[in-house]
Amino acid sequence: MAFKPLVESVKYGYLRIICHGIMVMTQSSNRIFDDLSRMATDAFGAAQGIRREVETLVRTQVERFLKEMDIATREEADIARDMAAKAREENEKLAERVKILEERLAQLEKSKPAKAK
Repeated sequence: MAFKPLVESVKYGYLRIICHGIMVMTQSSNRIFDDLSRMATDAFGAAQGIRREVETLVRTQVERFLKEMDIATREEADIARDMAAKAREENEKLAERVKILEERLAQLEKSKPAKAK
């Protein structure tokens, strides 16, 4: 058989609860919520600190791993991309120049008289 506590009165932020004939004084709900809030804030702060530590550790390990593998940096990759674009442009210009020279050579061969044997 369960007995439900009865609220007798509310005075100064404290509750007087009568349960099984015994009067019990409890802390104010505001103080309990303040303590819970402080604990939650501290826990979240600690969790964020741990997260930052783990991120820093992982970033350091990945950077070290990539450095050991001798992988190009972003700047080096950008330079290589620019060099490839420049080489491609030069290649297109040279291809056009070769085409013009081949056309000239063909015209010269047609205009040359054939040698009699």
